[in-house]
Amino acid sequence: MSAQIGAPRYTYLKRGVYYFVTFICLLSVTYLNATQVKASPNETTSRFVRNTYMCEVGENQSLRPTAANDRDLSDIQFAFIHLDDDGQLDMVQGFHREPKNEFNVTKPLDYVVHLSSGTWSGPAVKALIARKFLIQDFNGDGRDDAVLLNAGNHKPPRKGLNNTILLSEGSGHTYKNLPGGSKISHGGGAGDLDLDGDVDILVSNGQQKSVQILINKGDGTFEAKSFLQPYQHGTNDYFYTAEIWDLDADGYLDIVLAAPKTGFVIYWGKASKKDKPTFSKKQRFNSEIFSNRLPLDMAFGDFDNDGFDEMAVIDTRAAPQRYRGWGISIMDFDGTRNPNAKSVYDDDPGQDYHWHGWIDACDVNKDKWLDLSAQMVGENELNAYPNVGKVEWINSPLGPWTQNIIDRSNLNFSGTKSRTSDSSISSPAKNISNKASGQVNTNRPDGTTSSSEVCTYAVYDSSWNQNSPLWVEEAKRRGLSAEMCKLFLK
Repeated sequence: MSAQIGAPRYTYLKRGVYYFVTFICLLSVTYLNATQVKASPNETTSRFVRNTYMCEVGENQSLRPTAANDRDLSDIQFAFIHLDDDGQLDMVQGFHREPKNEFNVTKPLDYVVHLSSGTWSGPAVKALIARKFLIQDFNGDGRDDAVLLNAGNHKPPRKGLNNTILLSEGSGHTYKNLPGGSKISHGGGAGDLDLDGDVDILVSNGQQKSVQILINKGDGTFEAKSFLQPYQHGTNDYFYTAEIWDLDADGYLDIVLAAPKTGFVIYWGKASKKDKPTFSKKQRFNSEIFSNRLPLDMAFGDFDNDGFDEMAVIDTRAAPQRYRGWGISIMDFDGTRNPNAKSVYDDDPGQDYHWHGWIDACDVNKDKWLDLSAQMVGENELNAYPNVGKVEWINSPLGPWTQNIIDRSNLNFSGTKSRTSDSSISSPAKNISNKASGQVNTNRPDGTTSSSEVCTYAVYDSSWNQNSPLWVEEAKRRGLSAEMCKLFLK
């Protein structure tokens, strides 16, 4: 009798132990997976990818297409990306005329694709003032995709434009609009905001004072949701700049928004359900450093080697000293939510519209201390640095930060091919000829052209050469006069 009763009890006991052990194992696996995902959420961000690529280019200028320095092309609207499987970086780039009212560009242009392996045969990348590119793997196929955040036409009345995505698909690519409507988008970022394994998109629409989140469905298709509307949560700022990073090192991605003169607003990431990222209430950071500044870009890294990431900011002066020079500041979080801001460098050229939009955190001099670097391509209007190829801000634990300006003529570029179908924007090269009224070169000078060559075509008989307006324009842009050019020509 006892044997008959004991057998089932023993069986129940074994089953109980089995289920308990199974439960503990599943719980452990779930915990380890969650820990693994939360250990490096920053690697899911577009900021992480851009920083990686820009530091590679900064260290090895042969990865940078020569054609990207064409003065017809933009020094702001561009991104490096792997579009094919040759292991070499490619590049997509817009035109410097897009935000210029005098050109009044109103329709999307075919952006230039600098393909390292040959001629681009994918879809036309049509955009207009794509103020920011977000590079990440949005459909989970292990290949780069590109989101272009478009501001649309620049001259009022401003209509805005749909944001777009260049998405890898099989052996090729597709190019299509993203949901969210026609917006004047200036900033944004991408990252796995809800830690569900796919990359979501943040879009800040500066002039419309709104912020959107595009929830990734896992295959590179998205659902647009409003994150912030004007006057919502007591906020009425023009958020032109936005980024995503885990600032307090808690394993959740945070949202950083920046507005002219008012500084920063941060929404701290929290544990979320799938496709429903949640955040804390806003926390505002005001500092005298940013009281008359427009923050342009943020880079993240451990600049003081304390084990926690800081946020580096490049800004420029706001009105009435519009876009005059740049400042570099560091916001030190130390793994907390109460950062200290300090200015580490300021460049005031004394002239408006002398600025740059991007910085990246790189160890420029290989001393194991993170520095900052900016790659200068396409057109720039930096009269103080007329042929600049890159700018580096060197971080020293023993003294103040220093700025290095590297001339394009000192950089070794590659010969990457490019393609554009917009002949009204890109000027074809023509033969050089000599005329009695002075040497004429109808090709537009690019960023690699020396000042002496510019003067050769810009000046004739101690005055400006009226038959070479492009070269005269370039000489004036570099701050050269006809008298100064005579010194180059001796």
